[in-house]
Amino acid sequence: MYELSVPRMNSNDGSYVLTEWFYADGDLVPGGAEVALVETSKATEGITCEEGGILLRMAEEAHECCPGDVIARLFRDEAERAAVRHQAPAREAEVDAAELVVTEPARRLIEQHGLDLSALSRLGRRTIGRADVQRLLDEQSGTEAAQYTPSREQRAVAETVSKAHRTIPAAHATVRVTVADALQALGEYGLREGIQVRLPELVVRAIAEIFPKYPLFFATTHDDGQVSLAVEPRVGVTVDVGRGLTTPVIGAADLASLRRIAETLARFRVTALRGRFAESDLRGGNIAVSLPAGEVIFAQPLIPPGHACILSFGAVQIGATLAADSHVTAEQFVYIGLAYDHRLINGRDAAEFLGDVKRQIEDPQCLSALMD
Repeated sequence: MYELSVPRMNSNDGSYVLTEWFYADGDLVPGGAEVALVETSKATEGITCEEGGILLRMAEEAHECCPGDVIARLFRDEAERAAVRHQAPAREAEVDAAELVVTEPARRLIEQHGLDLSALSRLGRRTIGRADVQRLLDEQSGTEAAQYTPSREQRAVAETVSKAHRTIPAAHATVRVTVADALQALGEYGLREGIQVRLPELVVRAIAEIFPKYPLFFATTHDDGQVSLAVEPRVGVTVDVGRGLTTPVIGAADLASLRRIAETLARFRVTALRGRFAESDLRGGNIAVSLPAGEVIFAQPLIPPGHACILSFGAVQIGATLAADSHVTAEQFVYIGLAYDHRLINGRDAAEFLGDVKRQIEDPQCLSALMD
């Protein structure tokens, strides 16, 4: 007999939702097949069985499951499967509160509302998920008052934000970057290449270009205080189309050219609009860029746990500049900021890093090199 358990898929979620089975009970499943689909707060991921056999499903679709939970068993033949099924004890109408397995999201909701575990035992379920607790709360309420339950995506954002506040002593620095020449060059590049290219793509390209000079800015921090240096840049870029914030990652191979970055970001936007990212799209980032939202001039983002820093920039602004001949001219500019973990990065280093990003965008020779 082979037991199929739920792997840990990310560090942000304590539980996932089993959204789809690809095989029915009693089906013969080949080894190495993808058996089920699990949804995290940000992505979907298939679960693969290493060994084949006849399937006995242990969890239903829409069931909340935790890392390590056994969701299926596979047997050599139908006789072995039937024997195990007949050995399974009948579900009790009421479960001893001491035997309950409560998922972390459900436990937080229980603590928030001060629920008694004995009330949950009457549900007849040994594993209590957040949906079970919410259903019990709805039954006990008996009122018509409107209720708001944050989505899984928003709850994941809340967990990440809380952890960032608790664990990262952040500092911040900002520079003003003139972008008129860059915008013109991007327009010409887009026409030549037949692809839309904007400032975010250019900023990502500039960051990748200066990676060798700033290893600590691309480092990964660990809970035990250790730090891992990156062997290549992998840039996470925030995407939010109204379904929750995600940060898919542009791998090193796609950072080699402005065109590849533009194509990757375009794919990210389409994925965010039409469906959900795969967990593989969200893994492995070692630096992040928070993209501007609407007309926001500047925002100071939180550093994602495990990262040493995150960049942000706002919408393009138009200001007045006094030239050497005393003439006033219009100037297009953006504010680019860096939130950084002060345990690893000092203010002087942050200023040099931002200065190099600014130079990559403003200096004609550097700008030309970024577009090669």
